[in-house]
Amino acid sequence: MPNIALKIKKLAKQSLVELRQSWSTYCPQMLIPNLLGRDLVAHGIAWQLQVEQHGDLSPVALRRINRMAIKLARSGDLDLKRERKLKAGTMLIRVWHGKPYQVLVLRDGYLFEGHTYIALSQVAAAITGTKRAGAHFFKLSTKVDDAK
Repeated sequence: MPNIALKIKKLAKQSLVELRQSWSTYCPQMLIPNLLGRDLVAHGIAWQLQVEQHGDLSPVALRRINRMAIKLARSGDLDLKRERKLKAGTMLIRVWHGKPYQVLVLRDGYLFEGHTYIALSQVAAAITGTKRAGAHFFKLSTKVDDAK
């Protein structure tokens, strides 16, 4: 049996029709979406080949990806830099029009005035009444240039 690198190299030379046939061989448990382009089909097969040889992601990584997917689906917001930066239990304080606002960072969201929000931008919108970038509103800089 050829090694994984050779199998992946062969994928690059296959047509979309051939890749769809390979998909059914390597990924029989998953239906291939009809509109999936050639490159994504090849990448999907390559991923599956690597999983078979090296194993899948850890349960912790799979849970984190699942939480991020749920958050993205619910709010449309996913800021990975902020996700790594804010720890559960952190209290964010922002003064807006002379009034202080406090937001508690939770493991899976933000607590503000008794309501749990999935995204910080939703909290910023609740405070200001307009759509805003949450990290910017709470002055959570993620830019390297700000240190200069």
